[in-house]
Amino acid sequence: ESPSSISSGASAEVTSREELIAEARKQPKSPEEEKALQEKYGAIMNLGERAFQILLDLWMIELTPDPDSPDYDHSEDDEIAP
Repeated sequence: ESPSSISSGASAEVTSREELIAEARKQPKSPEEEKALQEKYGAIMNLGERAFQILLDLWMIELTPDPDSPDYDHSEDDEIAP
């Protein structure tokens, strides 16, 4: 599930990373959004997994692509990180 999907009230115009982050972190949430978040995170029994999902949904962390995945793009593998 993508981080942007946590906010059910997000408009279709929200496209940039900054807008997605702002939308995910916006407070206060509507009662409907609060209930949806409670249900989503309440269903995750493992505390570490729940914390990880919250951080991911708030764009505080990002998943590292798996180089063994068939969907992985190897085109930039030879570039040196700054």
